[in-house]
Amino acid sequence: MTIQKWAHQDTLDGGPASLKANVNRIVLISAYAKGDSYATVMGNKLAEAVMAPADFALSTVGDGNRRVTSAAKSSTATATIVGADLGFAWVDTATQRVLYVTDESSDMPVTSGNGINFPPLSYTSNQPV
Repeated sequence: MTIQKWAHQDTLDGGPASLKANVNRIVLISAYAKGDSYATVMGNKLAEAVMAPADFALSTVGDGNRRVTSAAKSSTATATIVGADLGFAWVDTATQRVLYVTDESSDMPVTSGNGINFPPLSYTSNQPV
């Protein structure tokens, strides 16, 4: 089983540029169900890294699709978990919004105090087909 991908209504309305402007943390989470609240997501936090608009790049891919990609980041795990479906959440801590959630595909064991590497992640807004 994998973490369900999800985008906040503000992300759907504003697209990649709104993510670039508003995401200020990337969070490794141990569980997520579609529509989970900010409090629930932060309660499932295993590690987080600070993000700023400069950590995101906007680009055009394919036939005019727009994409935002985050920079790689590092952090330290604050909790231990084995055998969980892990995910990444882009959040805005100022407004307590979960803006985007995606699966972390390795579902590696996480040990408190160990380093966590957040890979570059992307969100793409596709042209109509």
